Amino acid sequence: MFAFIPQGRSSFFKVAYFLVLLFVGIVLATTRIGVGAHHPIDVLIGSILGYISGVIGIRSSVKYRLFGWVSSSKSYPFFMLLFLGSVVFMSVKIMQEHLVVFYFPLISLIVSLYLMIKFYVKKNQ
Repeated sequence: MFAFIPQGRSSFFKVAYFLVLLFVGIVLATTRIGVGAHHPIDVLIGSILGYISGVIGIRSSVKYRLFGWVSSSKSYPFFMLLFLGSVVFMSVKIMQEHLVVFYFPLISLIVSLYLMIKFYVKKNQ
């Protein structure tokens, strides 16, 4: 939630934004209980661990810049190959399983791969 709080706004707006995101998170977490997929303690512990992991990830990313190489255009070919391999994997998975849920990541990967190739070609002309 810290990463998405708008900068330069009043403290009331930040608190309201935080509370809305917290409410949405609680509603989404309780739906897992409602459909019988998890017990309440599972959802509570998972939510707490997810929140703590997010805070640690954001703070360590700001402090140490471990993944600064990702924004470099030199790493684009690596990600293009990774995305292409994922497209092939998802296509095979769709042919085997025939589940609609696999189409969403496939579409996301294809769009991301297209945009990445387009940006990389424009930058290197």
